[in-house]
Amino acid sequence: MACLSILVSLTTLAWFYYRVKIERHTALLQVSHAIEYARMQAISLQVPMIYCGSSDGWHCDGRWQKGQIIHAVNSSTVLQRYLPIAQVQLSFHANFGHNQQIKFMTTGFTNGQNGRFDFCIKPILDIKPCRSLILHFSGQTIE
Repeated sequence: MACLSILVSLTTLAWFYYRVKIERHTALLQVSHAIEYARMQAISLQVPMIYCGSSDGWHCDGRWQKGQIIHAVNSSTVLQRYLPIAQVQLSFHANFGHNQQIKFMTTGFTNGQNGRFDFCIKPILDIKPCRSLILHFSGQTIE
């Protein structure tokens, strides 16, 4: 009985470990894909695009954790909405203090903006608590 309880506890811990890693990776992929989508829309439509944190799904407020939106500059029409990210702490840190939004020009480059998205979880076992996604001013991301 003791061996069975140890086995169950180890299995539960391993399941939790992989679940947390998958949730963090999924959040990273969501942001990476959203950046690429905003960039491609700016290039293909030849209209600057904004990717930003949005808690209400309509306005940029820099609350990346609560959701994100993509919209054209000078337009109230939202092209894409992204759901809030649960179980993972998401933050964005950019140069020049532009932490609320990313502006993609028609060339696909940002407006001179570099930044870093941090995806953090509570540290458990040997999992690194944070992973980062780096945004280069060219519009490319590096994990």
